[in-house]
Amino acid sequence: MNYKYLIFGMIFLVSCTAGNTVTVDDGTNVEDNMAEDMDADMADSKMTAPAWASMELKDVSSSETYTVSELLADGPVLIETFAVWCPVCKRQQKEVKKFHETNKNVHSVSIDIDANEDEEKVKAYIMENGFDWKYSISNDDYTRALIEDFGTTVISTSSAPVILVCDETHARLLKRGVKLSSELESEVAAGC
Repeated sequence: MNYKYLIFGMIFLVSCTAGNTVTVDDGTNVEDNMAEDMDADMADSKMTAPAWASMELKDVSSSETYTVSELLADGPVLIETFAVWCPVCKRQQKEVKKFHETNKNVHSVSIDIDANEDEEKVKAYIMENGFDWKYSISNDDYTRALIEDFGTTVISTSSAPVILVCDETHARLLKRGVKLSSELESEVAAGC
């Protein structure tokens, strides 16, 4: 075994984790290259719409299909993932309902992520609670796309996940826990 490469690898690893700069034999600064690659990746991700934004969803109340991208033509969109059995989700949706009393220019979409729930169960839930925005049932591809962009927190219904989508290329997951109507107003005003 060539210990020269092993030692170089260990020095490289320690230097990277300590935030130091490493210069390789050709004079290239590894930290600068890594930062440039990350900046390029971030720029690329901001230039294209996320996959979930253009995936078709079906509103369980009207049976009409739509995409988040289409809704963005009218302004920001709040996406909330939920399950009908989840009391935290219901509390969040009651706050969304209050929010919509004074914020008609923001669309809301509630997406059921429980594979055991169907349209009839979601319709009954909507009627029982007097919710009047778009409700859809997620499929595996949609759920996977959300997880890819926001991590597994987006499917943790107990954390009341809400995503603020400002435009085709800017969206962010809001803080965990139930967001009051006033907090939703502040978040929408702050934008992405």
